[in-house]
Amino acid sequence: MTTEKMENQRTPAYASYESFNTLLDRMREALPLPRPVDSTTWLKMKFSGSTTSALKSTLIFLGLLTEENMPTEELEELAKTDKDNRGTIYGHIMDRAYAKIFTKLDLERATSGQLKTEFKNMGADGQVGQKAMSFFLSMAKDAGKKMHSHLTTRQPRSSSGIKKQTTKHTDEQDNNQTHKDSNEDNNAKFLESPLPTVHPAIAGLLQVLPQTGKDWTEAEKTKFKTAFEALLDVVYPAKSENIK
Repeated sequence: MTTEKMENQRTPAYASYESFNTLLDRMREALPLPRPVDSTTWLKMKFSGSTTSALKSTLIFLGLLTEENMPTEELEELAKTDKDNRGTIYGHIMDRAYAKIFTKLDLERATSGQLKTEFKNMGADGQVGQKAMSFFLSMAKDAGKKMHSHLTTRQPRSSSGIKKQTTKHTDEQDNNQTHKDSNEDNNAKFLESPLPTVHPAIAGLLQVLPQTGKDWTEAEKTKFKTAFEALLDVVYPAKSENIK
């Protein structure tokens, strides 16, 4: 498969924009970034499994991480830069990653419906499409992109009873997503301050366990056991018993 075809099949960035910026802040503590950015590095970023997957996909789509998990110079530059000063870099990234959208749409005249259609054409539909649009608009704002007010403000509530219910449902979805992001941040804070009896390295390794109810192959289970036992030997070395 050619590089162009692979790029065409990549799902647009759909991670939480707040989590994305938090990732860059945490990567600053890991500079220079390891090559490749493997599972050990991701564990140190202290995100849940689903958030890590979304962030990794986002970095690849934006051209900040290669398919081989190699970090680019642009990613390290973002990690070095404070959030309030990343706008210029974001602008260059967006011009490249979202070239198809900017070619077809003028954001100063575009509607949310048109933008939704373009993301659907790029493979982001439904809930993923909504997340992808949210990420795009948040980054565009920080990059200083000029956009129509329809894209930057919420639509007013309609006087129609049916439409009011639809708007309420949308607000509830937004609130649920906010609570989800908040829970992930709380989980990250918990990992930063593990229980006194649990070593941070062990707490981090436990995050790779699959969620309850999800399948886990025998090979994956064996790999985890091996890693866990090796970590125990390092963190809690057994004391030799003196035989009298």
